[in-house]
Amino acid sequence: MEDAESRALEGMKALGFNVSEAKVYIALLRENPATGYELSARSGVPRSAIYEVLRKLSSSGLAQLVTDKPARYAPVAPERMFDTLRTRVSRGIDELRSAFSELGSGPSAAPLWSVTGYERVLAQAEVLISGAKSTIHASMWRREVDALTGPLRAARDRGVAIVLFSFNPLDESLGNVFSYGLDAAALEPYWSHRVSLLADLKTLIVGDSEPGDRGRAVMTEEPAIVDMAMNNLILDLTLHSARTGRDVKSVVAGLTRTVPPLEKLLSQVRVG
Repeated sequence: MEDAESRALEGMKALGFNVSEAKVYIALLRENPATGYELSARSGVPRSAIYEVLRKLSSSGLAQLVTDKPARYAPVAPERMFDTLRTRVSRGIDELRSAFSELGSGPSAAPLWSVTGYERVLAQAEVLISGAKSTIHASMWRREVDALTGPLRAARDRGVAIVLFSFNPLDESLGNVFSYGLDAAALEPYWSHRVSLLADLKTLIVGDSEPGDRGRAVMTEEPAIVDMAMNNLILDLTLHSARTGRDVKSVVAGLTRTVPPLEKLLSQVRVG
């Protein structure tokens, strides 16, 4: 119960409510209707502040006055709260989008975002997967692919072409999978977990995907960095083809803007 209350408290804070508002709303959910005095005792919010908190909750549509003498309050059901917040946030985003569209912007360099923390790295990777319209190219360990299996399947089902490379065995139903089938435990003493995921050949997240704060990545649309990530994946796929005999021409062609005549160029190389 304490864990659920803590998560509810943090969730409400993330949505813009302060600690007192979150505590009073949770206290109302537990027992209602209730007076300000009762809510102060249950929530730990001082009596001097309780009615201001209740006023804010009422104006936000999260609480309502049900009797006058004495004044007793009841909470709006969580599902109604979610609907209210969803509508409010959606409207705010629409207004902000319209305002920025009217402001306009001049040309600028592609931004580079730093992402710190394992869960945040995975969350940003999921954002890219969920927003992909045509292609996803990724090089990841099995652990990270497993964590992102749901979004990857959803992308596959809506017609996004998925290419996955890994040294570990992967679920081949996720897309076009290239794997050496090596156990992660055998590789971890030598290499850290890394993720490189490119959506629509445009937006990239790349970096370490280690637990906790050791997970550090960047997200960008900078062409030079995107090209480097694509070239690394092309090299991995080419070496995989050389070792396994699997044809990767069509996949490599999908990763290159100008396909070089590799066979012709390599035929000119003199050995010895």
